[in-house]
Amino acid sequence: FTDYGYLRDNPAGLHRELWFHEQGDRSWLVVTRDTTTHEITKVELARDVARAEGRSR
Repeated sequence: FTDYGYLRDNPAGLHRELWFHEQGDRSWLVVTRDTTTHEITKVELARDVARAEGRSR
């Protein structure tokens, strides 16, 4: 369990992450962030991304 939780790849550069906007409208977001500078380059609603990729109704 320690390996799974703590010992994983930490890619440098652009990375897509799933965020939950708990204090706002409680929506799920797909955030594209540069892991070296922490700059956020793109934010999309997760449901829109899922629909575009054919993973949702």
